[in-house]
Amino acid sequence: AKLRLVSGEHIRAISDEQLAAALSEFGLPELPPPALIAARTGGETLSECAEVARLLVDPPPPDDAAIEAIAATEVGLAYAVLDELVEKWPPSIEDAERIFAEFKKELRADGFDLGVSLRGMRAVFTGRTEGPEFALLMACIDQSRWVAAGYYAH
Repeated sequence: AKLRLVSGEHIRAISDEQLAAALSEFGLPELPPPALIAARTGGETLSECAEVARLLVDPPPPDDAAIEAIAATEVGLAYAVLDELVEKWPPSIEDAERIFAEFKKELRADGFDLGVSLRGMRAVFTGRTEGPEFALLMACIDQSRWVAAGYYAH
């Protein structure tokens, strides 16, 4: 446990360039800044950090929990709500944070189950129901990935 703590502290203390170089050894060259932020804060070891970054830039096929989450009716409706809020993909991190707050507000106002909606939307983009902050995820989605996700979101 102490080694993990030291490793996590080291990862958070090194420069972006050093972290990017270390993650490139895991087959992740040229990570976008939001993926680098998520990697830095999402793991205690370089391997865990690489897993987090990979979810954002090269997600695996959906696991069983993700497939179940994607199938929820709320997901297609949530996709339509988010589509109305984002003018251009990918949004900046700052815009993604603002849009995410508005997205949650609109989902609540429309009576959506927020947990079901967000787990399903995350699963559409990462193949998993848990992962990095949603705003960082949004800031890594380009237009082609957004359009492709629409097929999964009904």
